[in-house]
Amino acid sequence: MKKNKTNFQKIIKAIQKLDLSDANKQRLEQILNNYYPRMCSISLLDFADRVFSDFIKIKKSDKNWICTCITCSAKGFWSDKDMQNGHFKSRSFRKYRFNINNCRPQCKVCNVLKSGNYGEYMLAMQRILWPEKAEEIWRDNKIEKFYDYDLAVSILTLDAEIDMELEKRGLKR
Repeated sequence: MKKNKTNFQKIIKAIQKLDLSDANKQRLEQILNNYYPRMCSISLLDFADRVFSDFIKIKKSDKNWICTCITCSAKGFWSDKDMQNGHFKSRSFRKYRFNINNCRPQCKVCNVLKSGNYGEYMLAMQRILWPEKAEEIWRDNKIEKFYDYDLAVSILTLDAEIDMELEKRGLKR
């Protein structure tokens, strides 16, 4: 995929404006360079979504890096385009967008073509969490706003978590 330099430069400028150490700004730029070729659009929110999606799929994969769709049990390698990060509560509810209890690997068919396959997702979440917690997430409609600084800190934190998960499994990037 060809990089759109205008969008790429916008996010670099956004990173430079943040109240972060130079080392953290430099690390964010390195992470962005690793992720950017796989992204079709770019904003700090898109960037955070991509890192969080990889974190969920890596964290929830088995020892062979295979993810199982929460709704239909389809299997796929964590980095396959057909395996995605499914959200129990829609990403439009930002409070739960990056909540590990709200997200599980989901195949593209269930996540996109079946619009999340929410009936099956609800049943699975009630088994994984507990019925009261799944219901609490489902009913919570509080609005939260993301700020660039929060997204940048989340990206740095998630990237470190990914490195720790890979290291735990004997791998390095």
